[in-house]
Amino acid sequence: MIVAALLLWLPGCGGDEAAAPEAPEGEPIRLSIAGNYPPYLWVLEVGPTGDATVTRTGVPEAREELTIPAAELSEMHEQLDQAAFGKSPPRTICADCLTYTVTYGDEEIRFNMLSIPRDLEAPIRALQQLGDEVLKGPGAGYGSPGAELPTR
Repeated sequence: MIVAALLLWLPGCGGDEAAAPEAPEGEPIRLSIAGNYPPYLWVLEVGPTGDATVTRTGVPEAREELTIPAAELSEMHEQLDQAAFGKSPPRTICADCLTYTVTYGDEEIRFNMLSIPRDLEAPIRALQQLGDEVLKGPGAGYGSPGAELPTR
């Protein structure tokens, strides 16, 4: 009895400490942007808990890891949950446009920079900004698709 009371009293043993909040889990997110001249591929892959990797191939090549804050990740999930993935935008012909592929869980949609669905504009901008912020150093901004997203 005395041993049990002592164990409850010892710091960390009594169970009265608040548990650390867990990151919300959601669907994996992948944004891929390809094209331009010289050609490059820019990919941001976000895991269910916000751990992410951004990769740029081409000139210059880069790869960085980051963690998306829970609040931003939650907002992206809300926006992507509302997006119409089953409804592809009309095809537009553009010789040197960037091609976007957004994968969210099991859903995927492809389009070019002239036909970005309105409901995907905000999450794409947020994902591009996060990825561009970590791809710093020599050649930063070169080949960055973030500046290419047209505004309406």
